[in-house]
Amino acid sequence: MLAKEQKLILSIVELFKKVNQLSFNKFVLVQDAPNPAAPEFEAWPSYCAKGTRELATIPEIAKLDFSDKFTIILKNSLHSALNTKINSWLEKNEELRDLIVVGNCADVFVYNLAMHLRLRVNVYNLRHQRVILPANCVNTYDLSVKQAKDLDILPHRGDFIHLFFLYHMALNGINVVQKII
Repeated sequence: MLAKEQKLILSIVELFKKVNQLSFNKFVLVQDAPNPAAPEFEAWPSYCAKGTRELATIPEIAKLDFSDKFTIILKNSLHSALNTKINSWLEKNEELRDLIVVGNCADVFVYNLAMHLRLRVNVYNLRHQRVILPANCVNTYDLSVKQAKDLDILPHRGDFIHLFFLYHMALNGINVVQKII
């Protein structure tokens, strides 16, 4: 595993443990489970397709002693709310004040989930809810020009794109913080 990915996983595990110790016990893992023939694979390399090992919860998170508190919601696309159960889960948990978003691909998966949550707050005037994104628990990937050419997709300059999307989410009212706790 790459050092960047391992650091991200360790930061998320640390945050989950701290949040659980404070008796906040509602965790939702929105996980990718796209159909292997999904049209989005025309733009993106295949990832976490149904029937692959990538679909499983990351072992470091799955083995947490409070993993029984996790609600897992599978999604079939880059978007976390289209044709998923996230909105019904949110409706059942309207009392929540802080919605913390973590994960990989700040410019794709994290962005779509965080923006959906923030736009939902706006549409329904849920002034009691905040969408919080701890920067140490979010990252994205690098893809060089050569690698992109080999895959016949666009390159991805991760460091620049990561900062740009954090900025964009902050512009939209998402509370981007360096770290929680």
